[in-house]
Amino acid sequence: MIAMVELPYTLTDSVLPGDGIGKTMKIPTLNISTAWIDRTLRHGIYAGAVILSDGSEYLAAIHYGPRPALRNSSIRLEAHLLDITLKETPTEATVMFVSFLRDIEDFPDTKALQKAIQEDIKKTRAIMKPHASAS
Repeated sequence: MIAMVELPYTLTDSVLPGDGIGKTMKIPTLNISTAWIDRTLRHGIYAGAVILSDGSEYLAAIHYGPRPALRNSSIRLEAHLLDITLKETPTEATVMFVSFLRDIEDFPDTKALQKAIQEDIKKTRAIMKPHASAS
């Protein structure tokens, strides 16, 4: 049996240019390098947070793994920061995976994908609310 990464799990790495798909869906993401990620981290959707180099911290719905709904099998780490649109893309970010929400799924269209992402955001808010008020 393969050991899985225990949560919470934290990773700091470079922010990479993305494809702009999240932005066009009005759900922009930071795309973080997976060069140093623990490969035993389960692919899926997570509730967590992102800390930027200036120390600012934001709740985040996080995707780690392939993107079958976008017909893309490359492994991606993307974080949608809740309640903020950054003016500038940071060069580095720390991602904190706090709670596993669900497995990665394929969706018949982008409308179904967007609906699932909105549910992920709602769940992230509920799970992370105690963490946000503690900081």
